[in-house]
Amino acid sequence: MTKKALIKSVELLRMAKIAKEFGVCVETEQDGVIIRVRPFHPSDQSSSGAQEVVSPSPDDWDTPSWSPSTERRSVAVPDDPDIKRYYQRIGFDPKTMDQSDLTRLVAKSEDEWKASIPGTPLIKREMSALAKLAEIGVGVYVRGYDVKGCGEETQDRLEARGFIDRIQGDPTKSGALPNKICLLQQGLDAFRAL
Repeated sequence: MTKKALIKSVELLRMAKIAKEFGVCVETEQDGVIIRVRPFHPSDQSSSGAQEVVSPSPDDWDTPSWSPSTERRSVAVPDDPDIKRYYQRIGFDPKTMDQSDLTRLVAKSEDEWKASIPGTPLIKREMSALAKLAEIGVGVYVRGYDVKGCGEETQDRLEARGFIDRIQGDPTKSGALPNKICLLQQGLDAFRAL
């Protein structure tokens, strides 16, 4: 049994947005635990060990040599070997590339991964999810987390194969609907062929 999270991720995202936008520290107390979200400051650099190009303050925006729209911001150089390997695998160099390059390369890597899935055999969780969705029926939308073993990655894999249709909920909006999925006829045919 897992322990209930002290704070929902939606609330953390909202707090982080406020902290970044207004440059303030946002904190809340849940069951005697204080959760604090604050924006990045250059002094935070020493604790993380990461190197980052620090932007001039808004007071410096009036100088003709710099403006927020023309600056190319670099991404922190990670100390974590797993992140370094991931960056290397997708072809990202944090010393010479910026956030937009990282976003583009991550999207390209995800697209390549999804394109490689249809030629591979079904994994155990995909088969389990297909069995449960077959019981529900074709074209019936259910919440993704109501289908045991059908997490985000399994949903991605089934969607890449063309076995399910998915409607994404927006986790940043209050009261947003969760992901909904439904079995497609092609998925039912694949399940019956197992």
